[in-house]
Amino acid sequence: MKKIWLIACMISTSIWAENCPPQEKRTHPDSRFSAVDNTNGAQVRDSVTGLIWMRCVYGQEWDGQQCTGEPIARQFPQAVATVVNAKPWRLPSRDELMAIMDRTCITPTLNKTWFVGDPGRVTWSGTEDDSKEGAWVVHLGNGSVNNLYSKFPLFVRWVR
Repeated sequence: MKKIWLIACMISTSIWAENCPPQEKRTHPDSRFSAVDNTNGAQVRDSVTGLIWMRCVYGQEWDGQQCTGEPIARQFPQAVATVVNAKPWRLPSRDELMAIMDRTCITPTLNKTWFVGDPGRVTWSGTEDDSKEGAWVVHLGNGSVNNLYSKFPLFVRWVR
């Protein structure tokens, strides 16, 4: 079942588009986020939660205008390993990933000004599931949440 869900989420990314009613007040307006000093905009502070996010997913770098390079998908153990030597960075919890999604939009989405170029795909959280054989994931293109077996290669986003 988890394999079917993953395939459906990957296919649905091309179908879903950000559709935010203009009359609705956004839950994640541009003013909620700001660039962290001395990072050339590579790090983004969420003024509501106080968390600092890497602007680009693992494998990409911020060049001052956009994320460049190819996102690198990792199985869960390798996703966890990406932050071992990058303290204070860590994988976000399931709830933290869900909290950066703008749910005002018909299809929940990341703020496109601050997280421009996000692949909008399934992303690992650091929240393991009860079986310890997988972890919770959030689809950053449509807001769906599920737990998946740890062997699927998915995207990684860092937070501190």
